[in-house]
Amino acid sequence: MARQYRVEGTNDFLYVAIVLLALGVWSVKDGWFPSQRVLTKHPRTTEASFTVAGIVDEVRARPMDSVREGDLLATLVSTVARDRFEAAEAALAAAAAASGAEVPAAPNAANRAAAEEALRVARQALDACALKSPVSGDVIEVPAAPEREIRAGETAVVIRPNDSFYLFNKSLAFLSFAGAIACALIHRRVR
Repeated sequence: MARQYRVEGTNDFLYVAIVLLALGVWSVKDGWFPSQRVLTKHPRTTEASFTVAGIVDEVRARPMDSVREGDLLATLVSTVARDRFEAAEAALAAAAAASGAEVPAAPNAANRAAAEEALRVARQALDACALKSPVSGDVIEVPAAPEREIRAGETAVVIRPNDSFYLFNKSLAFLSFAGAIACALIHRRVR
């Protein structure tokens, strides 16, 4: 059309093709070859591990399961931690009962504060025996097995997070290259 009416064409489609090509190259870099900074922000896998050592009691996660953040993945045998927690609860109840008695308040308040602190520590120890999912995603691998001893920090469950960052960049790369080719063809046709 431009030749029939002798209207000078512009290079707008060529410029858009170059920008789309650059966007596509950037998307390929981040989608398939991410930098260490991108990997720390969007890890491809997340390893869940216990903060304490012990013997695995139960494993609820299996490969190919979908989990949400906070779901229970596995537990450790926690008889000692449970006994300490129950003892701390009983000590707190005794301290609370002593607070109501006809005795000076200062020693009872100190006993109650110590019992509350002991209960808090016992609850943390009991909670450490339950492994919860740090992220939402799909379980890939479960190295932990019932009745197997596991060390603190040893990987118990491997999860692939539900993160659409890489899928978005790969899709953006394909669309950018397709747009760049279309714009280059339009530029050539109109020129």
